[in-house]
Amino acid sequence: MATLFCPVCGTENPTTRQFCRKCASDLRAPVRDPNAPVPPEPVQVPVRPIVLGAGIALVLVVLAIGALLLLGGSPAASPAPSASPTAAPTVAATPTAAPTTAPTPEPTPTEAPTTEPEPTQQPAPVIVSFVGPKSVNCNDSAFNGTIHLTWQVTFADGATLAIDGPGLYKTYVGVIGQDDVPFGCGGEPHTYVLTTTGGNGPPATMRLVIAPA
Repeated sequence: MATLFCPVCGTENPTTRQFCRKCASDLRAPVRDPNAPVPPEPVQVPVRPIVLGAGIALVLVVLAIGALLLLGGSPAASPAPSASPTAAPTVAATPTAAPTTAPTPEPTPTEAPTTEPEPTQQPAPVIVSFVGPKSVNCNDSAFNGTIHLTWQVTFADGATLAIDGPGLYKTYVGVIGQDDVPFGCGGEPHTYVLTTTGGNGPPATMRLVIAPA
């Protein structure tokens, strides 16, 4: 039976096999020249670390762009350092001597004298009204020999009444008064005189002349 020798390990294999029964090398592969240089083994670059690094770099770039947008663009330029101001030399103030003259005492305010208001002079007495009948019907059955008089005075204490002459008939107190006074029916008119009493100034006088009808 024909055999094949493995070009790698030299193991004898039947011609019906494709791969070596010991090292699994291809029995049909061309035999390499033992004097030819051995080709370098291919360098296998790990794909996963490269992809992971690229992803991290992309995330860092996105974060940096977002930070710039949030901060409003490019970072503000740092102000140039300015020269420190030179402090002015401190000049010690010369103490001023306090004045030896004693202050002048302020004058004590004096109270203004209280001025009492002058009393207001009261006007002279006045007779405001003096009213009686214009005439008297002596033939009236209701006539009883008297008539009714009313009066009002002001700026006075009261009044007096005289009938047909200077003689005093009666004195009345108060600024308002009234009375039933006698009236004779002899055919002649009668005169009634009202005079104020009290008050300031001369008394006031008013007359009523009443005749029979």
